[in-house]
Amino acid sequence: MRELKIIYREHRGGLKEALATSKEFNSFNEMMAYVQNIYSEIIKERLLDVHLYNDSSNIYGKDTRIGWENTFVINISKNQGVLGFFTLVSNEKKGTQKSENT
Repeated sequence: MRELKIIYREHRGGLKEALATSKEFNSFNEMMAYVQNIYSEIIKERLLDVHLYNDSSNIYGKDTRIGWENTFVINISKNQGVLGFFTLVSNEKKGTQKSENT
């Protein structure tokens, strides 16, 4: 069975600093609760916006520096400030599989 997990990283001055803030989540709601908690003083009552990231090569949804094929950006509504980025990755569950020889 294939499940997805979410990897989130905060927006920082450099990629190394941003990756140091990486956290894994099992659901979108879990991640958004975390983001809203750590940025509660900044976002207050404002809505958060989530959309695909556009990197410098104009390839939508990819951050080629770290191999994130589907990169999403979280920012305060109407592009008022980037808070962080996330991607979805496969979390393959290993189960019993029948062999072709059986």
